[in-house]
Amino acid sequence: MRPALPPPRGPSEVVRVWELGVHKTLSAEALTSIHRALRAGGRSMVFRNLFLEQYPFYMDRCALYTKMQCNDERDAISEVVTSAIVQAVPYLGSDMASMEFQYKPDWSWGELEDFGRRLAGAIQAWGLLVDLFVVTQPVCFLVPFGLTPGLRDVPLLMYTASHAGYMQGKGTSRLFSEFFQRSLLGRTGATFVTMFAWNAFMYEGALRVRLPVIGGMSLYMGVMPQPVPSRGLYVLRKDQPDDCLMQCLMLRIAREVGFADEISFIGDFKATYREMAKFRAAALFPYVSFSMTFEELGNLAVPIFVPRHHSKHVYDPPLYTASKVSFITHFSRLPNFETFTRALVVHFDSLADLFAKLAPAQDARIAALRHTMAARVAASRRERLGLWQAALR
Repeated sequence: MRPALPPPRGPSEVVRVWELGVHKTLSAEALTSIHRALRAGGRSMVFRNLFLEQYPFYMDRCALYTKMQCNDERDAISEVVTSAIVQAVPYLGSDMASMEFQYKPDWSWGELEDFGRRLAGAIQAWGLLVDLFVVTQPVCFLVPFGLTPGLRDVPLLMYTASHAGYMQGKGTSRLFSEFFQRSLLGRTGATFVTMFAWNAFMYEGALRVRLPVIGGMSLYMGVMPQPVPSRGLYVLRKDQPDDCLMQCLMLRIAREVGFADEISFIGDFKATYREMAKFRAAALFPYVSFSMTFEELGNLAVPIFVPRHHSKHVYDPPLYTASKVSFITHFSRLPNFETFTRALVVHFDSLADLFAKLAPAQDARIAALRHTMAARVAASRRERLGLWQAALR
């Protein structure tokens, strides 16, 4: 079902959007895509993130909305939502400068009822000024459609790269599954979309629903692919950015094979999107089956090199991989992960193989890969914009 937005009243119609999510770039992906689609249809949009404590904390949230008005104001509604949902837990091994947070709420039916009453009171006091709910973290379904009167008739759009059990304790996971099946699935004015195919497979297994897939456009970056690179190799080790052993090993091998290009490590240098677009290639050591960084590199047409063997990855398994056996069974499906099914991604067997694939003799091949990726970015953005326009019509 498409979100049943009111028909356009004229070219100056403003659609009011409330977004519920905790990841800054995932929220920005959804909101900037919706903004572009509405603008193409002659409408404009104002929005607010109901969660203001989003991560990554080192990133300026409002900088992701350069052509949109970013609202940082707090009121009773945002305070109720934030106080009820956010529980900050630092990643192990992180220092305060680079700390990011997970959010792991757990609910009982009684707590949901109490939350619904408090949220309803805040909305009654401030007014319900919203035409569309956008949810980018599945657990947040428990917020707008928990037990809150007055919210059930507002159109809902879920757009997420997170699996169904993300950010949920065991109790919340059971409630979410039951609530999704009973109250959300098949609801008029509700649309559920995911960003990549593996996630759609996971939702089908967890919630018995097959979701359509619309890939990200990364419009929030504000940068187009650069046809000619001016920097060398960017190395992104996502689970341990400060892995000194890997860094020393890579630098030693690069020296031994005569690799002369600049090598920048994410632990030393968090590149802006404008800087990221300048790199000749990126070596990505992902920690999950999908990440926003993976999508961003692809939309910048930076050739991506990923280890072929899962021993080089630390994936975040679904909640149902509770034992060692189920964990191994889960990883036997490695070829289905997005980093292995995405076209034009290059895979390497070892660090020596990586540098062989990046050798000067491969310049023409890497340049052709970059050019092909840029052409596909332009074509996919046109296609995805059309899908967004159809979803919001």
